Amino acid sequence: MIGGDLLTTLLAEGRRSRLVARLREELRLVESIDLDLNVLEAGSLALLEAVCESEQVEAVELEIHKAWRELMEQPLSPPNSCAPSDWWPTATASPWNRAARWRG
Repeated sequence: MIGGDLLTTLLAEGRRSRLVARLREELRLVESIDLDLNVLEAGSLALLEAVCESEQVEAVELEIHKAWRELMEQPLSPPNSCAPSDWWPTATASPWNRAARWRG
């Protein structure tokens, strides 16, 4: 379930994740938001928990639906600051280039 773990991280782990950044940091609609992935024998179960005031539930649900829709409509791409050259001094040192050379 590597893809599922990656998705939960992108959505709700850390201040810059999509749901935390939007719902807690920008809009201040929730006190906390958490997304857990439970791997089961025949699939997986994702549990999303948002702690907010009862008056904010509708707005929180709307923003969560927006985030899901954006994720389905727009492919994931790293921000400009995530270029391999930011991590390795030369482009040939990146693991992607080493893997490409290894594959031949």
